[in-house]
Amino acid sequence: MTPVGNDLLAALASGVRTTAPTRADADTRATGGPGFAELLHAARSGGVSSGLAVEIEPALGLELNDEQRARLELAADRATSEGAERAVVVLDGKALVLDVQDRRVIDAKSLDELGAIPNVDAVIGASKPKETEARVGLAQLAMNAQASVTKALGIDRESA
Repeated sequence: MTPVGNDLLAALASGVRTTAPTRADADTRATGGPGFAELLHAARSGGVSSGLAVEIEPALGLELNDEQRARLELAADRATSEGAERAVVVLDGKALVLDVQDRRVIDAKSLDELGAIPNVDAVIGASKPKETEARVGLAQLAMNAQASVTKALGIDRESA
């Protein structure tokens, strides 16, 4: 090894750990707050709000009240935490197509008129907890998503 290589290794040696950090180490750092794993779990379950607004494409003419906007914003946070780029948010009988990175609703359809929605990588229910239409809507969206994926992959559903 060259003298320069030896010097680099010696400089690195001071920062090398002999044991791997544990999950407990990560969760009990001096921050005094919850660990990363806890925050990620909370974000994925809709328990963390970024406080960032979601814009609605003006041409859609979609009007949402404050409570609906809050649920839409939480759904956008969940989509972000899952790494989605484009999501369908089921909200009070509507399917809202959300550009996750821009936090903008780019399309809205009634669940009654819903067809296949291409290029969607997440479906998130944002309806009130006791509404059954969210479950029905999610099931319909899942079937439509499957059809979109099989079409995109060129799979013939009849022969598959």
